[in-house]
Amino acid sequence: MLNRDFKGKYFAQAAILFPWAIPTVINARIWAWMFNGQYGVINDLLIRIGILQTPFPFLAKPDTALYSMLFITIWKTSSFMALILLAGLQSIPDHLYEAARMDGASRIRQFWDITLPLLKPTLLVALIFRTLPAFQAFGLPYGLTGGGPASATTTLVLFDHQLTFNRLSFGEGAATATIITLIAAGIAMLYVGTLYEPEVR
Repeated sequence: MLNRDFKGKYFAQAAILFPWAIPTVINARIWAWMFNGQYGVINDLLIRIGILQTPFPFLAKPDTALYSMLFITIWKTSSFMALILLAGLQSIPDHLYEAARMDGASRIRQFWDITLPLLKPTLLVALIFRTLPAFQAFGLPYGLTGGGPASATTTLVLFDHQLTFNRLSFGEGAATATIITLIAAGIAMLYVGTLYEPEVR
């Protein structure tokens, strides 16, 4: 939708970056208040529309705390991914779609034969930009739940932080950090090997 021409297009493109622009720790505190089981606005809203009968402690239960954190992560980062994909869409020449329409290609066929192949380099960048920060996730779980309850939201980096500074196991912490780096590098290399096509254009 943002790739089309409409009134206020540039304002919408700037506004969509708002969730990503909020600092992670501030974002975590805001959502912690919103998800609060006693005075949170999300509980109030769900009760008002009839989905819940009583307030539910989303961040206090291990089976819902992780999903709540994932929801917040998607909300925060999807706008940045949308901006990257928008840049990729705008780089695709319009004459390719015009030629496809003249040949009778449907929108679905245009997507599979033009849009998706030409977006592979952009998808590669987007995947790497999201995967590597996912392995570095610290501010959100630390500010939202502190890794609890029962370690349900403890990410790799938060675990490494606790291991190094809470338990003062510096050797194990260094080893854990090295393993996290190797795993992230391996996944990034898998993305490159799968999606990188030098002659895609």
